[in-house]
Amino acid sequence: MTPPPPLIRRAKYLLAPWAGMLGAGFGWALSHQVGSDLAQDNCNAANPVVMILIGLIGFAIAGFGGLVSWRAVPGEHGGRKFVAYVGVLMAALLSVAIFMQTAAALLLPGCFG
Repeated sequence: MTPPPPLIRRAKYLLAPWAGMLGAGFGWALSHQVGSDLAQDNCNAANPVVMILIGLIGFAIAGFGGLVSWRAVPGEHGGRKFVAYVGVLMAALLSVAIFMQTAAALLLPGCFG
């Protein structure tokens, strides 16, 4: 197997500590926007199974970003290590937000009002 080009290795090195923040933000935004747009545009289409799938996809994106940041922690030092820790914590925090939104979609009626 050939090693990746230097540009890709450099991009991985630069983005790894930030992956938790980026992944958590994208996962939460996806979960929030797709779920709320679906519920507001056609409340009958926002059944619990679809809302759980949307929540799981958002959770997976946030979790993957947090995992990449966590794996970057041992090889970093100084500010990059701090950013990696913040990325892990942000992924955990926004995963709780994704869980709460998914739970709310299961507890509240889909077509209200």
